[in-house]
Amino acid sequence: MRRSLPVAWRNGPGGARRRARRVKTMSRRPELLDKRALRAIARQRRAAWDAAWVADRSRQIARHVTALPEFAAARVVFCYLTVAGEVETDAIIRAAWQQGKQIFVPAHAREQREYRPAALAPADAVRPGPWGIPEPVEPRWMEAGSGMDLAIVPGLVFDTNGARLGRGGGHYDRLLRNWAGPGCFKVGVAFEAQIMGPLPLEPHDIRMDAVVTERSVYRPAAPGVGMVTSGPGAGREGGGR
Repeated sequence: MRRSLPVAWRNGPGGARRRARRVKTMSRRPELLDKRALRAIARQRRAAWDAAWVADRSRQIARHVTALPEFAAARVVFCYLTVAGEVETDAIIRAAWQQGKQIFVPAHAREQREYRPAALAPADAVRPGPWGIPEPVEPRWMEAGSGMDLAIVPGLVFDTNGARLGRGGGHYDRLLRNWAGPGCFKVGVAFEAQIMGPLPLEPHDIRMDAVVTERSVYRPAAPGVGMVTSGPGAGREGGGR
């Protein structure tokens, strides 16, 4: 699996704070930042992350994800294959296989011109698809109506209330809307440096049920209750920074 999956971006934390000073941050005036500005901040930050930094934090995130009770209970897991700048998911996928779970990954259905879930087994070969996103060479598509128990989703930016900002194509929002099913528990994975907010949400945007970083597990609570966190960095309340 390690040989067939592409290597994530090799970035480093050193210059992230210096670069971010050139753009107004969410902690100062969150209401003034639109999606374009947020994406610019996120890209500036991740440009400085090196290989060791990404790998270390990805391992921590994988431990948090696989410790979730929703992961333990899930039989059908949707998870992305890593591209540049994203949390590495190899360890999560291997853990799911070891526990006998069925894994689906996003793959581009060319005739329909959209992304759909395709099964992935340990022996399956993968290759870059459109936009460089890895996908199975011979996709076995999820049957309509079968649904997912748990979906693991990347993003450029998340907030602590489960809002997600992607690259702008809307691929994951459409895929989840069409294929996840009502009982799917949706998990956004990100580095703590990608937590900003509150994020602007549009009607088509899908909110995560939890956001997992190397420091915390953020679970949006019911209105008026406040944010629920767990993990080494837990205990903060509010909309992020």
